[in-house]
Amino acid sequence: MLLPLGHLLLDGRTWSDFPDAIRAGSRSIWNSFWFASVAALLVAWVGALTSDRRGCRLAWLLFFLPGVLLGVVLISVFNRPWLGWFYGGSGVVMAALGLRYFALGWEGMRLAKRSVDADLQNVTDLSGVSGWQRWRHLFLPQAGWAMAAVWYVVYLLCLWDTETVVLIVPPGGETLALRVFNLLHYGHHSQVNALCLILLLLAVLPLFAGAVVSFLVKRRSQ
Repeated sequence: MLLPLGHLLLDGRTWSDFPDAIRAGSRSIWNSFWFASVAALLVAWVGALTSDRRGCRLAWLLFFLPGVLLGVVLISVFNRPWLGWFYGGSGVVMAALGLRYFALGWEGMRLAKRSVDADLQNVTDLSGVSGWQRWRHLFLPQAGWAMAAVWYVVYLLCLWDTETVVLIVPPGGETLALRVFNLLHYGHHSQVNALCLILLLLAVLPLFAGAVVSFLVKRRSQ
């Protein structure tokens, strides 16, 4: 891993093409971040709501299903004139990514909720607190970082995904991963290197943002 990363960072053409790659791929950069962050949020949220349902284990079949095949299934289901608003927009992409990685969100949230102190859960059950207060005062303080880690893992997988969305991406919805996939066939290696570097920056962006927020919260509490 260090060898290709070092080659990527030390290649002068990567940095010379970096500004042009940002200008030419600004729409793809936004699409990648938008699709990945929102899809990961939906997966984590639905996974948390359904973490107690054992039947959701069947979602692992969708995770191990080839992404292209999942795309074909979604095309056959949603390619209808009266569903054009959904099929021709970002909704079908969110649905594809959500279905593909829901099992990870469900399993991760299930394990995160199991890490919460059982005695405290019993106390909240007996006190009759609302669902929002239960999340705010019980789950988030004890399992917040675990839940954030679940979101981040799904975010990374959605960020780098190509096979799931390659057949269903709407016009103007090309992601950075798809842009890299397409440019590889034409030998634009310097541009591909620059786009890969942008993808890496998008991958570490949530970590940087989380570190900044954590620092500000700690500083404010002092």
